[in-house]
Amino acid sequence: MPRFNGLEALKLMQRKGLDLPFMIVPGKADEDTLVRAMKAGVHDYIRKKNLARLSPAVERELREAAVRRERIKAEEALRESEKEARRLAGENAVLAEIGRVIRSTPSIEEAYKRFSDEVRQLLAFERFVVTLINKEKNTLVNRYVEGVPAPGRDPGGVFPLNGTATDAMAKTRKSLLIQVRKDNQDGGTSEEA
Repeated sequence: MPRFNGLEALKLMQRKGLDLPFMIVPGKADEDTLVRAMKAGVHDYIRKKNLARLSPAVERELREAAVRRERIKAEEALRESEKEARRLAGENAVLAEIGRVIRSTPSIEEAYKRFSDEVRQLLAFERFVVTLINKEKNTLVNRYVEGVPAPGRDPGGVFPLNGTATDAMAKTRKSLLIQVRKDNQDGGTSEEA
């Protein structure tokens, strides 16, 4: 094809981000041209008089491309693992600080306040509640409340446990993040993001 040679095809493949074996079968190219092609990203070249090398060379390049893809996957997995390790280390530091605060604070109210300050470093929240469960009476008490008021859920209030979010968390031993629904102008509700 006029004006479209092997190097132009290579550049097109590179712009597309494809990692495919790229080999050329030059006609009359000199050694300098072939060296420039290899430096540009050509994986191999086969002279027309030696086409018997083509099949083994393609197989080798396919294997090497697979190895490169696996290496890229492994490097990405390592980056994700390191990111997760940094996140966990940060959380552990906050949890350690929470433990230190609770052990060093003589007032339980002050401990709850400092606890909520530490939790706020991990999660943004509008309302923070420390709830105590009385299993014998099947009730719960909001021991500490900070943030946006919730009608009928004041600190010290005693409430039935059954059917509450706290009940679900106690049974599943999993945390729960609740997002408040706000009224739309049309009278409906929507989830907050």
